[in-house]
Amino acid sequence: MKYILSAAILALVSISPVVNALPGAYSTEYAETPAVASIPTVKFSCGYEVENWVIKSGFGTPEQSAKLLIDTTFGSIFVAGVMCHSDFCGDQSSPLYNAGKSSTSVNLHQKKVFNLGDEKIVKADLYRDNITAGSIELHNQIFGKAFSVEGFPAHPNYAGVFGLNPVDVSSDLESNFTPGYGYSNLLGRAEADALPAAVGNEVTQASRKSQTRTNDVSKVCTFSFGIDYTLVYKIGWLSLPTREFGKSPFWKTDLECVKINGVVDLKFTKTIAEFDTTVKDIHVPHGDLAKIHQGLKATYDYRLKKYVFKCCYAKDLEISFKDHKVKLPVEAWTINVDNFGEHCAAKFAASNTIEIPTSRWRLGTDFMENFYTIFDKQGAQTGLGLYHGQNPSYLT
Repeated sequence: MKYILSAAILALVSISPVVNALPGAYSTEYAETPAVASIPTVKFSCGYEVENWVIKSGFGTPEQSAKLLIDTTFGSIFVAGVMCHSDFCGDQSSPLYNAGKSSTSVNLHQKKVFNLGDEKIVKADLYRDNITAGSIELHNQIFGKAFSVEGFPAHPNYAGVFGLNPVDVSSDLESNFTPGYGYSNLLGRAEADALPAAVGNEVTQASRKSQTRTNDVSKVCTFSFGIDYTLVYKIGWLSLPTREFGKSPFWKTDLECVKINGVVDLKFTKTIAEFDTTVKDIHVPHGDLAKIHQGLKATYDYRLKKYVFKCCYAKDLEISFKDHKVKLPVEAWTINVDNFGEHCAAKFAASNTIEIPTSRWRLGTDFMENFYTIFDKQGAQTGLGLYHGQNPSYLT
């Protein structure tokens, strides 16, 4: 993600400059860039062939390794514990977290039920311990040691979740104990509130240009607490929706229009787009997806289990938010499905969420890998940035 999620997963890159207040827009025309400081970061694998954004982390002293899913819809951290007997825990290839083997572990003697939506329920005991990931160090961090994990896919490549949503919506804590949420809690120091999280991509401009729809090479992305202004020359800030439409993650904005020239022109009212790292494709409501497939003259291929269309029908994808418009070139939202470059499929999926509102668009990791994605808690906004060398028309 050398794009903005830190290298926010399509822009997952290291972030060096840390600032207390981010400029409303940043460009190379500025005479001075913000002051640079050391930015805590962790690298991870990304790209079209990578199903989830997962970071390698360590818990306790001595350190016990665990992989965590980056989750923009969740507000806490949990990891499977040794007392967990759910299928999720039994499917793990690595040892589960054992608090008894950590000299820095503190049992808070509290239980919590985390509701992650879409019938994903985690029951956990609350602990404090040290957590590391790359150069990120979370001292005395509150997290859930899970003893029951339900609703997650079988054989996951992660043992827990690293939440980026600064508000935990579950309210079933079995006492009056309420841990802090957001980046101040994650970093363990008050000044962390001023640090946005970002994801970026470490793929060079040359290698990006050489990629084709046929072969999307694996990439290295970075998740950071801060923004590396040496990587981006333009940032568009997206405010939270002007009104709330049901229970949904924090990182979202008003969606006004989705357009593919000569194919489809969808206009929306009371519709939101969510920046959701738990899904890969752009998840589209069934009705809107049907209109897109109709415009592309797509037919369902039962062998590939995808809707397929002639590549020449595809044009740039334009997504208009309330504050900014982004454009994805054809190669960014389609994949080639034959050896001749004639037939393509879209990086879209039908949204099957049962969470309200079901009509929302969910912009997954395949979308975010095209930008430097910033999650700014203090400003209550999401940022999409362009890397040096990217076409300025991709963000207006």
